[in-house]
Amino acid sequence: SIFAGSHNVEIGKYRTNYFNGLIDEVRIYDRALSIEEIRYLYNKGGPVAQWNFDEGSGQIANDSMGSADGELGSTSGADANDPGWSVP
Repeated sequence: SIFAGSHNVEIGKYRTNYFNGLIDEVRIYDRALSIEEIRYLYNKGGPVAQWNFDEGSGQIANDSMGSADGELGSTSGADANDPGWSVP
């Protein structure tokens, strides 16, 4: 679950462990979905926010739905802790 407070959402990280791979097209909904809703959305529905991670550089992952752009990295400026962009 995602904490609905003032904490950052960290995708690909669990405690001090990081996912070793590529993440693409992350979706976050504002509630738990039923099996039927998941099936429907998988086939043709739309999310509350959607990040395609196709920018290729920079600190911002644009929300293709238009309202929830995400800031990448530990600060608003570039530093050594920022994720690297990978183009398949």
